[in-house]
Amino acid sequence: LSESTWNPDELHQARLELMRRGSATAPSADAVLVIDETGDRKYGTHTAHVGRQYLGSLGKVDSGIVSVHVLYDTPQAYFPLQLRPYTPAHHFPRKTNDPAFRTKPQLAVELIEAVRHDWPYRAVVADCLYGRNELFVTSLLTSAIPFVLSLPSSYAWWHEQGQPGGVEDLALRA
Repeated sequence: LSESTWNPDELHQARLELMRRGSATAPSADAVLVIDETGDRKYGTHTAHVGRQYLGSLGKVDSGIVSVHVLYDTPQAYFPLQLRPYTPAHHFPRKTNDPAFRTKPQLAVELIEAVRHDWPYRAVVADCLYGRNELFVTSLLTSAIPFVLSLPSSYAWWHEQGQPGGVEDLALRA
């Protein structure tokens, strides 16, 4: 595959066009954009994007490759629209201060922007990695994108006295 003469961008666009035309995969106003990442174990030093990082498939930190995805979830089908590899900070000369470095939530914002005008959806959904990230939430709010985001049970926020100040407070009131 790495030696093929295929243009990956053209192939990706052809795949999306096939998805658009499929009866089970056609665009739907009932769809949601799912943001998630996946990681696979990978050792070695010659492969781009490899580093010690949390790999959800293993449930622990190990050497591997992680990619962030925007998936299209309709009542009939679930499939990827776009993905970007996450590159750990140690690959950049200035680490997290390098202008080219992107966090997973920053990659997710870029992915949403890349697809949000081409595929109808009713909301963006994501787990607590994104739900507790201020940049990600602010981006959705600023763009008036509806969302449902997970929060860890320990998540808390500023609140008026007597009002719930965290997820646990809300759960106790339910």
